[in-house]
Amino acid sequence: MKTLFLVRHAKSDWPANVSDFDRPLSERGHRDAPKMAEFLKSKNVEIDTFVSSPAKRAITTCRYFAEIFENDHIRKVEKLYNASTVDFLEVIENLSDEIENVALFSHNNGITYFANSLTNENIMHMPTCAVVGFKINTETWQDFLKAEKEFFQRRGYRETRRDFSRAVFRLSARVVARRTGTPYPAHPEIATDWRNVLLCA
Repeated sequence: MKTLFLVRHAKSDWPANVSDFDRPLSERGHRDAPKMAEFLKSKNVEIDTFVSSPAKRAITTCRYFAEIFENDHIRKVEKLYNASTVDFLEVIENLSDEIENVALFSHNNGITYFANSLTNENIMHMPTCAVVGFKINTETWQDFLKAEKEFFQRRGYRETRRDFSRAVFRLSARVVARRTGTPYPAHPEIATDWRNVLLCA
């Protein structure tokens, strides 16, 4: 049995004259990434290896996770930057079978598309720093595509819709705050219910 975690990078910033590849994490991103990693560790999640897109926002998120898990087994893989479903599959199928539990750090829209390709659930959107977990019934990563896959804690899909609604609410709140000159409230804490299939910042 193998375990795969798909992690979208934490919230990034959009500084002027900086390429997409070099965009850094925002203040919120620097806050969310270690908090999500700490939450996973508190639930006794094990991760042997971290595999990341080399883009700055992704590898920075990855390094936060590696630090919290006290594990410096980090690999940068070019294919995970703007990855397609085929790219994800190629990266996974080429993993060493010595790896039992792996976390892949990548970007939307590709990571949401790939997560949907592995399940009959409908994941509308993986927000920044979202984590999706799968148990893979195989002893070799080369058999990943044909192996039976189980969504971690199936019952939690409702959280995806709730997060989408929350995002719409936050956007509306920002618009109101700008128009009225009132402070925008602090970003909500990370969801802390491991029953949720999709864990979101």
